[in-house]
Amino acid sequence: MSAPGNRGAEPDVSTGMRRSVIPAVIAAPLLLAGCGAAAANFDPSQPDTDEVAAVTVEPEDLWGKAFQAQNVTGSDSDVELMSGVEFVLSFEEGSVGAYGFCNHMGASAELRDGRLVTSDVFSTQMACEEPAMAIDSWIVELLDAQPHVELDGDRLTLTTDEITVELTESTE
Repeated sequence: MSAPGNRGAEPDVSTGMRRSVIPAVIAAPLLLAGCGAAAANFDPSQPDTDEVAAVTVEPEDLWGKAFQAQNVTGSDSDVELMSGVEFVLSFEEGSVGAYGFCNHMGASAELRDGRLVTSDVFSTQMACEEPAMAIDSWIVELLDAQPHVELDGDRLTLTTDEITVELTESTE
């Protein structure tokens, strides 16, 4: 080790540490005060307004529109059954209609707490062969499941605990 004051002397580590600790000691209370101010304004009972704005769908946003299914994700059996099936959901004030593969279906409908809530689901009774009947039953189950609804431009997404259905607004 070199004597103090000599060129090539090793740096005094304790001085370097003091220099880096002092700014940290000064900055810490300022940073914590900033976090405290944000925390003081946080109310867990209030929804995150950014999140609510991104997913809120009003009934009027859907009225007079039809959406064609593009993609189904979920269990293997759901995906296998619905692969390539482009069923259509159409919305009018207070109701939803569906056409799957064989039957036409409909129900009274409303949006409640971000979910599509249906009642009085009905269906035509065509005696189609499988898998057409299974597809129609699957669509009725989707409507009965009260799926969460998101609308982003012309893309409608319905989500349950098991599946997600992505639909695109139909111009037909």
